[in-house]
Amino acid sequence: MFNISILILAFVLLQTCSNTIKLAEKIEPEKVHLKQFNYYYAEKNKKVKVYDYHGVLEETTLPQCDSPLLCGNVVYISCVGGQLSIHEYYNNINGMLVQDCSEPCINGVILPNQKCERKCPPREWQCEKL
Repeated sequence: MFNISILILAFVLLQTCSNTIKLAEKIEPEKVHLKQFNYYYAEKNKKVKVYDYHGVLEETTLPQCDSPLLCGNVVYISCVGGQLSIHEYYNNINGMLVQDCSEPCINGVILPNQKCERKCPPREWQCEKL
């Protein structure tokens, strides 16, 4: 009977530990997929064309991006400044967008070529941000 109680207790403790959410790792921009590095970090003050809240294409400067955060194979990129606010999750192996959590998506303004969902962060992100 005593051995069974210990096994049950060990099982519960292991389940509790395995469900603990880990902290995302702050990484150097050079460690993100080449597509994201070139777009967000390689050229500061780069002019890009983006859609505003009304769906009008306009030219703006990329905002300053924070250090990327890595959780498993998913990288979170956050850039805030000017008219553009970016909060995006990418697969860091193939560079594909996992989910766009930028302000227009959250506010329900879906723009051309934008992958918006209401649940942010995506289920692939299993970490707490720093």
